[in-house]
Amino acid sequence: MKKNERQILFSYIRAHGGAALYIAGAAAVFAAVFVLSGLPAMPVLYAAVLCAAGGVFCALPGYIRYRRRCRALALAMQALPESAERLRAPSGAVEELYDEALRRLCAMLAKSETDRQRQLVESADYFTMWIHQIKTPIAAMQLILREQDDARSRELLAELFRIDRYAEMALTYARLESPTTDLVLARFEIEPIVRRVVRQYAGQFVRRHIALRCEIEPVRALTDEKWLAFILGQLLSNAVKYTENGTVTVRVTKELVLSVSDTGIGIAPEDLPRIFEKGFTGYNGRAGRKSTGLGMYLSRCAAEKLGHRIAVQSAPGRGTTVSVDLRSADLGVE
Repeated sequence: MKKNERQILFSYIRAHGGAALYIAGAAAVFAAVFVLSGLPAMPVLYAAVLCAAGGVFCALPGYIRYRRRCRALALAMQALPESAERLRAPSGAVEELYDEALRRLCAMLAKSETDRQRQLVESADYFTMWIHQIKTPIAAMQLILREQDDARSRELLAELFRIDRYAEMALTYARLESPTTDLVLARFEIEPIVRRVVRQYAGQFVRRHIALRCEIEPVRALTDEKWLAFILGQLLSNAVKYTENGTVTVRVTKELVLSVSDTGIGIAPEDLPRIFEKGFTGYNGRAGRKSTGLGMYLSRCAAEKLGHRIAVQSAPGRGTTVSVDLRSADLGVE
């Protein structure tokens, strides 16, 4: 007998234990009277056996109904908050009260979940609108500073670029946490996406004295252009942040693998298993690099939504390579 069947049986026995004890006590009284009266004990034994068999026979339908109700309740509990509609009709005043209490609880849970989802959508909408609005003055300041080509303006432009990237990261976080994601899969040429993102970081490469190499095969992959650009932007941002006077190489192979390699400080072995965790900054992030701990986490989340696989290889002092395998999203869609 399965464990849950034994539990149901024992709970049924406990629920009707009082009646069973009463019947057993009554049988003991009859047996005592027969024995004290000098009557034969065998008829008493026969009567007790027959009564016990009859009791089991009479209790069997009740146990079957009890077991069915327990199973229905267990299934209903797994389907909360819709479970109230799956319960069997109550068979008594007490069960009616329990049934009414459960239905009210399910209604409260359903309303609470609806309110929570609505608040999430409203919060995400407001957050998205605010970020879009803040990007407008950032773009205006960038235009003003580009007209003043001096060292101070270039420094301010670099800081504005960082602010813009943080705003983009916050926008992506809001979209990922939203119940709905504007994911549009299509077969895109990868090279134009890569070159567009690389151009955005051109000033950062110059400022950090970083040589850029692009080795891009003319391939197409099933992906989302905007989300893939975000992932690549995060990888380039990390490469620039942790590399100075070095080289960053962007590759796209015929096997549909996009990778960003740098000759920077690398990642400690103990940090590698955790770099995709939300909020994890690692040794490099804590050593004055002002890491948010969200870039790689958001990149992994975006890659998972696209069906891509992302992996990291690194060693301290030897640089880092982050690869995004686009083949997992190649579903044969023309």
